[in-house]
Amino acid sequence: MHIVPSGAVSATQFIRRMRGKSQAPLIEASDTFLYVVKWIFDARSACNIRNESLRNSIYGQLGLPVASWAPVDVSHEFIQKSRGLWLNGSKERPVAGYHFGSRWVGRAEETVFDLLPTTWHERIQNRAAFWGAYVADVWTMRRDPRQAIFVEDHVSGDVRVVFIDHGSTYPVTYKSQPTNFEGLFYPDRTIYDESCRTEELHFWIQQVRCLGEAAVRTSYDSVPSEWKTASIDVFAEFLIKRIGELENLVLSASRPFHAEGNRPIRVIPKRSAPFDPGILA
Repeated sequence: MHIVPSGAVSATQFIRRMRGKSQAPLIEASDTFLYVVKWIFDARSACNIRNESLRNSIYGQLGLPVASWAPVDVSHEFIQKSRGLWLNGSKERPVAGYHFGSRWVGRAEETVFDLLPTTWHERIQNRAAFWGAYVADVWTMRRDPRQAIFVEDHVSGDVRVVFIDHGSTYPVTYKSQPTNFEGLFYPDRTIYDESCRTEELHFWIQQVRCLGEAAVRTSYDSVPSEWKTASIDVFAEFLIKRIGELENLVLSASRPFHAEGNRPIRVIPKRSAPFDPGILA
């Protein structure tokens, strides 16, 4: 019996391919929203997608700015007529079925950036959330540097951060679990406001204490049943048990950034990819 996952949408139109090694396509779905689709094509990608779906939902329930997500049904017929979304230079056909879809961030009156110059950091209205993402990444044993995109409002000039890409995880059976979390920070560390470090770290630790277990259980329920395996069951229970260790893990490893590790990445802001604002109207 074919069970439709809760909140699932269907791919209706291929828009373009996104940059990056994941070869993710941007598609329009049956709910009229745009989604960046991450493929499930082997055991490793399946594991990352399961973790990302769980972690994305948990982060959102903690109050962190993340994009909404949905299981996206990509049919055989859609794949056949949309050669632009095929993998490896349009040579490899993706597998039909449900894949992870991260809803496109940004409306017609907004511009999305991959990077910001340091002179723009003061314009980020939710800048303190970077400390929250660090706490959540430590808690959930994420293993890669923090990734984010930035959305500028054309009218107010305000910028907000949205955190993306939450899939990579240390295995919970990792015998010597990491105690150095320096690699989890956003690459340009000048984006972290040191003046509120202590206050924000304690705030987000408390958020996890108060909301963490319920967030894990609710988020687990939102994962499609066909994505649930023994590994995600173990991961969910591991996160609940790890809540009690979080304060010591975060505070013992957290220290002010040294000046030599705090050099700004000076770049000119650029759109994450060009698009026609009309499709977002």
